[in-house]
Amino acid sequence: MEDYAEEQQDFTPSRARMLRGAIAAGLILVVGVVAFRGFSKMRKRPKKKAAVKVLSLKVSVRDVKLRTIPLFLRGFGTAEPSRRLDVVPQVSGKVVYTLKPEFKVGAFVRRGKTMVVVDRSDYSIEYRRLKATIASTIKQIKIAERAYRVSQRNLGRSRRLVQTKALDPSSFERSEQQVLDRGQRLESLRQALAVNKILLSRAALNLRRTALAAPFDARVSRGSITRGTFVAAGRSIGTIESIDSIEIPVAFGLDALRKIQTNGEGDVLRWPDIPKILGKLPPVKVSVDNMKWKARVSRVASSLDRSTRTLTLYVTVDLRKTKQVGSLLPGTFCRVKIPARNIEQAVSIPRQALYQDNIVYLVENKKIVSRKVQVAYLDSARAVIVGGLRDGDRVIVTQLDDPIEGTPVVIGKSGGKS
Repeated sequence: MEDYAEEQQDFTPSRARMLRGAIAAGLILVVGVVAFRGFSKMRKRPKKKAAVKVLSLKVSVRDVKLRTIPLFLRGFGTAEPSRRLDVVPQVSGKVVYTLKPEFKVGAFVRRGKTMVVVDRSDYSIEYRRLKATIASTIKQIKIAERAYRVSQRNLGRSRRLVQTKALDPSSFERSEQQVLDRGQRLESLRQALAVNKILLSRAALNLRRTALAAPFDARVSRGSITRGTFVAAGRSIGTIESIDSIEIPVAFGLDALRKIQTNGEGDVLRWPDIPKILGKLPPVKVSVDNMKWKARVSRVASSLDRSTRTLTLYVTVDLRKTKQVGSLLPGTFCRVKIPARNIEQAVSIPRQALYQDNIVYLVENKKIVSRKVQVAYLDSARAVIVGGLRDGDRVIVTQLDDPIEGTPVVIGKSGGKS
């Protein structure tokens, strides 16, 4: 038992040993805490997550301003003379006068000015001869009328004498025959007078025809005549073309001609009515470089061009009316601007801003809003709207692939006012 007690005493820790153990455990704990804090400071902290932002679509807009929008037909054409005339003498003879210096290509002549004069000697002689013949015939008619009246009175006396048997019937018959003969001669003279008057009128006409005057301001485009040249009646000696009135043919496709206003909604545009319809609008403008002229659509081609499927409008420039004769010559290449229609209380937007079923998209409260509109005119470049939009509306002109109402937007570059 004593040995067991001594063995138990050897295994029982002393107080000093227990104190040393407690101190060692405390030191280990302190060192662990300090090391943990050091390692914690050395570790990188995770970044804070950024707040999720809602993305906005960037678009361009056009501010709506209702106004009158004119539609124009724009084209090009080469100026041509609106009138062309062959110079054809109606009498034959030798030329005794021509334009100064001479009648040749490029020469200008004013309206009413004499171009060519044919020798009128023979025609003047014929005119004077007929006048003398007529004067003589008139005198003969007066004498024949007096003789006819005398023979009629003698016939009356002979008739009374025959009734009283104071004159034989044969003498009465001779008196009656004399009346018939003088009456027939009187009638022949009257017919001759009528014929001679007709011939005199023709002779006077031939006298006037010896001088050929220009019916309009023109230039000579063909022919050359000098003094002494013999000309024959009915044979052309040249051609003159107007310079006081110029015509410009301009071809337009059928799509472009749809700009022209018809008489009423739903009416079909009739080609012959085009000059009348366009005549109610401002004048056509013709320009060459810095020069400009006012004009009008005077006529329309009779049919479409089979190769180009276009219709030609003829624009006439009246240079005499504007006192610009000679300022626009045939052969000049011109720009033409024809007013086709005025659309009231309208707005023009790019063609890409109009979607199916006449829908446009606006920006309201920074969001996309759709609106149905009424289209007055549409082509490949633009659409003219007459209903559904108000002043101040902001139409999105950016092409949208799949627009959804309510999508937030940010306005970028403005498309200006419409």
